[in-house]
Amino acid sequence: VVHSVFLRPLPLKDPEQIVQLWESKPFPAGFRGSVSAANLHDWREQNTVFSGIAAFRLAGLAVRDKGNPESIPGATVTANYFSVMGARPMFGRTFSEDEDQEDRAAVAVISERFWPARFAADSQILGRTITVDDRPVVIIGVMPASFCFPVSTVDLWVPKVFTPAQLAARGDHDLFVVARIRSDVTFTQAQAQMN
Repeated sequence: VVHSVFLRPLPLKDPEQIVQLWESKPFPAGFRGSVSAANLHDWREQNTVFSGIAAFRLAGLAVRDKGNPESIPGATVTANYFSVMGARPMFGRTFSEDEDQEDRAAVAVISERFWPARFAADSQILGRTITVDDRPVVIIGVMPASFCFPVSTVDLWVPKVFTPAQLAARGDHDLFVVARIRSDVTFTQAQAQMN
């Protein structure tokens, strides 16, 4: 138990380089909260200490595949989420850098648990189209059971598409943000730049 809980490393590439970022607000005192899309955009453009900054948001996603829709625990994530986390799919692929653009075809990555439960472990799952929140989505990859981020119950990841209005609004704080510190940068240096 001790090894599984405390000693075994996270199933990610160089997990010690992954940090969480948040906004600090003056009220209430000491509050640490989620991030606006506008601030995420600025952090990505202006930082020099992270090799990547990604965002996610937990969401119940309505999934239909030839039958009635079912609410599935999911996450909307920026296209670079899996690369920042250093996670590889069991098979297939994760999102390419531009798949969070509005004009791109919709894609999804599913969990290893969801694959047999919903799709009978169909070996032809890649390229299959399902409906997610009334939109056709193509399954492009399956994540291994060891990947349980942002939480272990997530079975479906879809790219988060930001509208121009969202990228301009600083009042909506609904994103959680992770980043990968560059290998030549210390945690202290990264903290100083974010401060």
